[in-house]
Amino acid sequence: MTLCYFQVLWSGQVSWTPEESLENGNFGLAALLRNLRFRTLVTTNRGLMGLNSEGGLFFVSYLDPKVQICKSDLVFEDLFASPDGSFVCGLSGPFLVFWDLDQNGPVDHGPLETPQKFGPQVQKIKMGKGHCIILTDLGEVQIWTPKSSSGPLETPTTLKGVKIVDVACGGTVAGMGDAFYLALSDTGLVYSWGDGDFGKLGRGGSDCSKTPRIIDKLQGLNVDKV
Repeated sequence: MTLCYFQVLWSGQVSWTPEESLENGNFGLAALLRNLRFRTLVTTNRGLMGLNSEGGLFFVSYLDPKVQICKSDLVFEDLFASPDGSFVCGLSGPFLVFWDLDQNGPVDHGPLETPQKFGPQVQKIKMGKGHCIILTDLGEVQIWTPKSSSGPLETPTTLKGVKIVDVACGGTVAGMGDAFYLALSDTGLVYSWGDGDFGKLGRGGSDCSKTPRIIDKLQGLNVDKV
């Protein structure tokens, strides 16, 4: 399957280049999206999911480029997708809604489970496969694994009292599990935890860590994003 390349314009339209449209053979999809008005669009492994100007969900399949309305009583502010496009999270006020597109599509079978209420105001969400890390407006971090939990995991003890300004995550919680997380404090310290294979926790070696630990080699480098 070929993925589409696009740029969302401020007007809510999609900009395509002729070379990209020709190379990917998505003339129908490109034409369809040019006539849509939306405020958010994410790429999934089955198609494009987006929000219209009223916060309603829609889905456009790569194989059958037509707009399908996703059933939901919620009005969404934003959508987030994992890097491989298999996992999508929708934010609606204090609620989070998850879709697992490896198991079913967002239109035919609805979300992965009922909306989950999230207390603090969400500032940022970063997605992995089957999990995500959430940064709140208070600078706190929470980890969600909706397949195995009815809510968020506890904030890591070593981050309590630390104001976090940016977060990142990767890997998957399925199978053997290689999920890992990064958090940047307001003082420029970078914390990492989770699976450490191939040195991805940044401390050398492949040791895993269940608790966030500072990456010493990044201290003093004025890191402003992870």
